[in-house]
Amino acid sequence: MDDQFTPYCFILDRAYRVLMAGPCDAAEAASSTAAPVGSLPGPIDRAVRALTASWKRDLAGGSAAEVTGLHLSIAPVPGSDGARIAVFVRRSLTASA
Repeated sequence: MDDQFTPYCFILDRAYRVLMAGPCDAAEAASSTAAPVGSLPGPIDRAVRALTASWKRDLAGGSAAEVTGLHLSIAPVPGSDGARIAVFVRRSLTASA
């Protein structure tokens, strides 16, 4: 798979803190960061907050947006220790043309 098109995944808590981050490619999963690493970059953080604002207490379905040449896909991740937010970031195909 071409690295420029490999999606990158962030798992956030409900306070939008990054809990895990790493490439979505299974072969590279071992390089994922498993400790809290702070927050998303400003434009991505604002887009994620806007797309999840309507989720409130209940998890809604996934959403998507384009931000500065990146395609964001966002999905809820329910779990026994609370809800999480999965953010998949990949280079926009329109930006690479």
